[in-house]
Formats: sequence, C-alpha cells, structure tokens
Amino acid sequence: MKKFLIEKLREGSYTYEELKKEAEKVFPRVASDTVRKSLERNLSELEDYGLVVKEVEKGEKRYYWYIYPNLYANEDREEKLRHSRKLIPFIKMMFDIELNEEDKRIFDSTPAELEKLYEAAAKTHLRVHLRSEGEEVRNLLAKYKELMDKIESKREELKRRIEDKLKDRFGESETDKAKLFFYHSGLDEIYDIIYCARAPGSKWMHSGKDFRISSGTLWLNSLLIAEEQPDPEDRSKCIPLRGGSLSELREFIEEQIMDKSNTDLVEEIIKDEESLSECKKELRKEIYIIIDGVDNGVPLKGRCSLCPKIIRETASKQGEQTKMQLKS
Repeated sequence: MKKFLIEKLREGSYTYEELKKEAEKVFPRVASDTVRKSLERNLSELEDYGLVVKEVEKGEKRYYWYIYPNLYANEDREEKLRHSRKLIPFIKMMFDIELNEEDKRIFDSTPAELEKLYEAAAKTHLRVHLRSEGEEVRNLLAKYKELMDKIESKREELKRRIEDKLKDRFGESETDKAKLFFYHSGLDEIYDIIYCARAPGSKWMHSGKDFRISSGTLWLNSLLIAEEQPDPEDRSKCIPLRGGSLSELREFIEEQIMDKSNTDLVEEIIKDEESLSECKKELRKEIYIIIDGVDNGVPLKGRCSLCPKIIRETASKQGEQTKMQLKS
C-alpha cells in the first residue's frame, strides 16, 4: 500500500476518495474495509515522516507529495529556509539551549499572540526529524512527550483540586450578588508558591507578609487574586463566591499551601521534571545536529501550518506536470 501511495502522489494531488477508489482497483481481492484501514494508516505514517502533505479544500481532504529541498527552485528553497530559521529560537527554548543575538532578535520580533503558533510549528517539524532517526531516538521522543503530558496533567489536577475545595468551602454563585470574586490567576499563584517551597535547593518560605488586604481586595505577592466588587468586564475571569470574607479566604489559601496532599502532588511533578531534564539532555545532541543543518542551509523536514504556501503550490504544479507527461 505504501509503494502504491508514493507512486500515485508523485503523479499529482488526490483527494482521499480518489485514492480509495484507485486502491480498490489495485487490490481487488482485498475487502473494502481492509483497504480503507490500510490506506488511512499508511497516509498517516507518510504524513508523520513529512513525505505527504494533507490539506482540506472545501471540506475535502486532499493529499500532495512533499518535494525534497534539493528539488526546489532556488527561491522556494530560500523561502522555506527563512521559515526554518524563524522556528530555531523556539526549538532552542524547548531544550534550554542558549539563544544567540539573532535568535533573540527573531523571538523579540514575533508578536505575542503568535508565539504559541510558532512553538506548535517548531514541535511539528521537530517530531518529523526525530521520528526519522533510529529506535533509540524515537523512544526518547516518546518518553519526552509522555513526561510533558504527565506534568501538565498533574499541574491542572492540582489547580482543579484547589478550585473544587474553594467552591465547597465558600459556595459558588452565578449571580452578581456574590460576596467575593476569586480570580482564576490566583490558582497559578498558589501553585507557584507550593512549587517554590518544595523545589530542591529552594530557600523560599511562605509568610503572612505575602498577603495584603486593602479596600475590599486580597493580594498574594503582587497579584490581585480576589475582591468584593471587581469591574464587570473582569468578572468572566472570576469564580463568584457566596460566603466568607477576604480574611477567611486568606486563611483558606494558607491551608492549601501547607496541605500535604497538595505538596505531595507537587513533589511528584518535581520528580517528573527531573526525569524530563535528563531526557532533554539525551535529545539535545540530536537537536544540535538539526540546528547546525539549518545554519548550513538545510531547511527543516516536514510541513506545519505556518509553512509558506509557495511550497504546496509548487508541489501541486510539479505533480500535475508529471501527471500530464505520463499521460502523453
């Protein structure tokens, strides 16, 4: 099936349905459902390796063969190389590699609202590179992703746990008659305090001075975390609470900071982060090879949502020309 797909897509672009019909003609003795499953699995694998590009046009999946950099016209290659260089600072930051002056310039010139998009794009290209390496690197990549997911899941679990206790203690209200409004950002601040207190080598200790009550507002460090009557536009960022006072809320937060079940969970996160750090060290040598390649004019493998459109268009045009030549 893989050979069939490579040969067809090198001819030109096809929709999923067109590929399925062609596959059923080539494999007439294979059940239709088996052909479908094999087609989907092999297309997915080719996408992961960056050999096939999928786009949705008018609600229909269309597949293109990825043209390798050495087959690009010079201007297309330079376009992709410029794109690759924009992503290098984000790859370096993922693996705690120091940014040079050019990296800093690129990062600082990236609009804040696009940072997440660039980070996701960098991860897409990186995944294609690392999956094309040996089994040892692929296993490290799988472990890295597993640890990242585990850490994020535990962080969110702790925040949900504190939020649920908050609602149980003070009651939640959907009306504007709520007595207190607790800002969701306060959950992040509580997590940071527990984390800093439990992290190895940390000398940070929590004290009552971290809290400040003033004119119907409660501050934790320099962050406003609760108030009695916030601006109506800010209320979407709040958990409205029916009962209690700001001083009672402060006491509740202090309890959560010292709560053993919370601190135990944070210690689990810290251990996972230590394992992640070791995994990063192992992967870093592969990352340096990828960075060196871009520095020497080799664009990143694969395709992301931010890749220049000119590459897809070039792939499509060349595919159509090849298809016409084969027919003539």
